[in-house]
Amino acid sequence: MTRVLSRRLYKAEELLKEVNSWCVAEVEELPELYRKKAREYRGILQQGEAYLATGSKSHILWGMDYLDRSTGFDIEELLEESSEKEQQRLEKERERMEEQLEQRVEVHEEIVDELESKLDWYKERLESLYKQRRGRNSKREQSKQQIS
Repeated sequence: MTRVLSRRLYKAEELLKEVNSWCVAEVEELPELYRKKAREYRGILQQGEAYLATGSKSHILWGMDYLDRSTGFDIEELLEESSEKEQQRLEKERERMEEQLEQRVEVHEEIVDELESKLDWYKERLESLYKQRRGRNSKREQSKQQIS
């Protein structure tokens, strides 16, 4: 966010310098909307230079400081709001991730319980089959002994 804002400020300052370098005739040749904006930018630049001449602000902040007073735009407030919104977004994302984690833990526990139940059933089944098998073998052995 800061890089984008810095880039925009730099571009705005460059544009103001370019517009200020134009002569009045060049500005008058522009279409009406552009002519109006060029005059507005030149006015901002001239007022900013007058403000800068007082020595109260650095050359980087003159434009923003002027905008702060003339349009009610406050960069610090904007950055604060942006930071708060980002914090809220991150908090919501964290809560969403915690809910997903809880759901996954519940699903995992259900699956583990189901698998343990199946394992117990298979174990009991194998034991009963083993006992039946052993019982048959002992009957065979008994029959063999009786025959011999």
